[in-house]
Amino acid sequence: EEAKKILTDLKLEVNVVEDEDTSKSDGVVLKQSVVPGTSVEEGSAITITVNKIEKNKQGTVNINVKALANRHLPKSHGMYSFFSLFAKSSDEEDDNTTTTSNNVKITVMVGSDKVYSQKVSRDTEKLNVTVEGKGNITVKVYIANEDESSNGILAKNATIDLNSENTVLNVD
Repeated sequence: EEAKKILTDLKLEVNVVEDEDTSKSDGVVLKQSVVPGTSVEEGSAITITVNKIEKNKQGTVNINVKALANRHLPKSHGMYSFFSLFAKSSDEEDDNTTTTSNNVKITVMVGSDKVYSQKVSRDTEKLNVTVEGKGNITVKVYIANEDESSNGILAKNATIDLNSENTVLNVD
């Protein structure tokens, strides 16, 4: 605004264009159509490019962990443990099923950034994760057994338009 006022006070026609350069402060002039120090006639048109840094916006990823776990990581029920068949002590309970943890690991990525990675109960029906960025962001939701070191299985890969009114992604 200050640059525009100075130029209009000099009786020049000013066009303002916005661009984003995160290495410079918001509102500074990034470039101009006339080389600095050049003389121009009154009424000449000059275009200045002003830095306009877009603010991050937020969205929500609603994850139905229970549905994802049932689809991608089914529990193993009634499977006999090889070790328990042959190495049971006399005071152990007679339970030949393998125990499975009730926790899974959920990882949420925005682009290449990991924004959430936690162990949660596989029975969780509503896990809300806040994501942020500018414009369209790519969100990936992974599910894994709680002891896996990798992100696990890609359960959802979607784009959220953070400029729209609906910034919610449902994953189930």
